[in-house]
Amino acid sequence: MAGPSATGNFAQAGLSAQRDNQALLKATLENSPDYSKIVQEVAVRKGKEEIASARAEQKVRKAKLEQYTATKNKKVVQDAEYDYKKSKAKAGKLAAAGGAIGGGLAMLAPSGRKKREVGAEDSFFQSRIDSNKAKAEEFRTQAAAIGTSGKMPGITPIGGESSGTNTGSSATSTTSGAGDNQSNSGDFSMQYMKKLTGAGMSDEQAAATVGHLRVETGGFKHMEELAPNVHGTKGYGHLQWTDPTPGSGRRTDFMNWSKSKNLDPQSFDANSGFLVHEITSNYNGSWTGGGSFGGLQQTGSLEEASGYLQNNFIRPGVPHTERRLAEGNNVLQQWRNYNSGN
Repeated sequence: MAGPSATGNFAQAGLSAQRDNQALLKATLENSPDYSKIVQEVAVRKGKEEIASARAEQKVRKAKLEQYTATKNKKVVQDAEYDYKKSKAKAGKLAAAGGAIGGGLAMLAPSGRKKREVGAEDSFFQSRIDSNKAKAEEFRTQAAAIGTSGKMPGITPIGGESSGTNTGSSATSTTSGAGDNQSNSGDFSMQYMKKLTGAGMSDEQAAATVGHLRVETGGFKHMEELAPNVHGTKGYGHLQWTDPTPGSGRRTDFMNWSKSKNLDPQSFDANSGFLVHEITSNYNGSWTGGGSFGGLQQTGSLEEASGYLQNNFIRPGVPHTERRLAEGNNVLQQWRNYNSGN
């Protein structure tokens, strides 16, 4: 049995061990990692990375949006430019087709109206305006020469009365319209279609030819050109045959040919006969620019035939191309109606 001293020693040893354990626990607590702080720091770092990633993604999206917007804007501009050019081209065609109408409007326009400044892009329309002004002046000159009787002095209309001094151009005469089948214009048109198709022309080629004749004579109303041409002479006949100098040229050829056939130069037989003779034989070099009757026969559409004749055989001083095409199409339709009724 242990004595009192031994018991004290055990107690002292237990107390010392307890203090050592406390010191060890304290040291352990002081030196152990602060896991909550570590977790917090990890969360902060992760948050910063996510923010940086989001910002980077935002920049990429912004760059893509800017690129898309720039591309879209460029396409919009290109489409607008294309539409503008297309609209301008269409306007040009309408302006060309409406030349004759524009001439009449030019006559009606107030003379005191201020002229709009014209930009480079309007040069085509300005030229059209200038052309129409010239036509309006020509119309006014013609009107000034008309007497109170309403007849042009000195003109012998085809199949009509005599009337006064030549003051205009047959190329600007009004062509015949409704009721054409009962008019000289309609009668002559169908007679010419029979004669020209019989001479080897297609319906389209013949109609194109007659369309030119109708414009040249104002619907077969005027045998002689209403005003002196650029040569200072006047054309005569259904094709308004012209002498570049008095007594020498296609007018004189026509007169001499008619005389040799004992035909009246105002008759249909004289005019149609000489036209067929001239156009099929290249009489006295009537075809120019490499054109020929064989070349005309190779044309297909009425438009092609009309242009071929205009450039190589008719050669008008004032083209009036749209009117020539319109008359040719009217004749072709009239011819088809004529044949369907027979």
